[in-house]
Order: sequence, then C-alpha cells, then structure tokens
Amino acid sequence: MRVTWHEQYELLVLSVWHDDRCTGSFRLSVADAPQLAGMLSAAVGDWAAAVLATRPEPAILAQAVGDRPARPRARLAALLTRIRPRRRRP
Repeated sequence: MRVTWHEQYELLVLSVWHDDRCTGSFRLSVADAPQLAGMLSAAVGDWAAAVLATRPEPAILAQAVGDRPARPRARLAALLTRIRPRRRRP
C-alpha cells in the first residue's frame, strides 16, 4: 500500500500495489483521515490485546518484583518488538 498527499486538493490517495503494479486506488479527503487513523489505531490495539492474551509472555515480562508484575513500559517495549513489520529483502 502506498499513500500520496495532494495538498492542493486536500486529498490523500491510498493505492494498493502488487509487486510493481497498482491494482487499485482510493481518494480520501484529508478531513476524513482522522477517522481512518482512529479506526486503524483501534484495530491494531485490539489485535495487540488478542496477541498478548494468546501468547505466553517472555520470561523477562513474567519476572516480578515482590508481588508486583513487570512494569507496563517493559510490556509495551516487548510488544512493539513483536509487532514491528519486518523489512523484506530485495
């Protein structure tokens, strides 16, 4: 997927690519972009919560100090490490 910004028209164009060929595109008013961004954020958040619920936590996150669970920042860092897209090699 590629996104291009056309400031003079206040539009974003989202295009779907398969290898080097555009297979479809969609014009999105910049005024509608926040709603799309919110929906994408919510979907990724739901997905991340489901992943955390089904996968065993790494040992570092399972460690506790006394009866306190691992710090939320450490949990977030571990989650981001797992969900960051991997770059394809050419």
